[in-house]
Amino acid sequence: DDYMAVAIARRHKLSDLAQYQDDEIHEGLAELVLALLKALNGPFHSEHQLNAELEDIALSLNEMALRKPSPRKLAAVIRLNKWLQERGKSHKVAILDLSEPEHYQSIKKQLKSKAQSASELGQLKHALNLSAEFKLTELSSEMLPLLSDDSQTLPELISCLASLGHLEAVPKIRSIIEKRVNLKERCSQSFSAHPVFESDQQSSLLYWTALKALGSLPHNDSIEILSLAVSDYAPDKREQALLSLQTILLSDDLRKSAYKGNLSDLIKDRLDDPAVAVQSAALHGIAQHKLADLVPEVLKSLHSRESVIQRKARETLISLAENGYRKELRENLESALSKEFDSSKKQRLNKVIQSVG
Repeated sequence: DDYMAVAIARRHKLSDLAQYQDDEIHEGLAELVLALLKALNGPFHSEHQLNAELEDIALSLNEMALRKPSPRKLAAVIRLNKWLQERGKSHKVAILDLSEPEHYQSIKKQLKSKAQSASELGQLKHALNLSAEFKLTELSSEMLPLLSDDSQTLPELISCLASLGHLEAVPKIRSIIEKRVNLKERCSQSFSAHPVFESDQQSSLLYWTALKALGSLPHNDSIEILSLAVSDYAPDKREQALLSLQTILLSDDLRKSAYKGNLSDLIKDRLDDPAVAVQSAALHGIAQHKLADLVPEVLKSLHSRESVIQRKARETLISLAENGYRKELRENLESALSKEFDSSKKQRLNKVIQSVG
């Protein structure tokens, strides 16, 4: 908790905690540093004393990580180094290489351990996050056995495997989704324009995380799940499923061999979705797939009552122009302008024409 971390740091100097020769205290200090960095990037950004203390603790924290590596300490050093570099304090940055055998082994060891306590679970989450961030693909085989419905680190595990592009995980991810949520029931309900209350918050978060992950895992099972989930009644799930489906369908082979729908028709339909975020995702897909045939629909979105959709539509049109459709786009825009009598709409069209060139 950010507030608790700041309260602890106000009462105990970080440099004093670093003086203890106790690994449990060192682990606690590493966790405290991670929480403080999060707090200082948020509501406590003006805590100058804490800024100074973090600068002074950098080398000591690095020594702890070198002396007895653990995923938590490594994560703390890496985050602190990045924070220092962003503030022009590169001279205080410690050099840390995750390819060093002892560092690598500490991450691998944590992935193989059966985490039971809260501390061990924390270490496992740090190990997964580091594996994803530094693309330690060779460790993905250690993670697959952990991928079961009763795992307490499922969101982190699924995100990590997706980041590493581990396609063998997809059938298991599909099985977990189908066990946690009733897709058929969810997709039979009317689309909600607003966030919905989910009675099982944990399963809801896991479901959304999995939908996002599948966007990095081009696989037949991914397409089948996402093709269903684009019709989920909850707008956040519908939006993420559409974004992920659009992304994996950039693969021509997968689109031709596994996708049974028509992406252009789906995106056109979602431009009229009651949720603004889903409309925005559809516009993103038009730019992503260069669907110039949908320009007339994008022009309708340009005149949406929602300013965020107007802006996204403008960005989509400009993207199409930059990707080889300038002539067709200009013809559509000038035609629309000649038929338009509303002054505010004409102004919007003129601005896009000027941007397109």
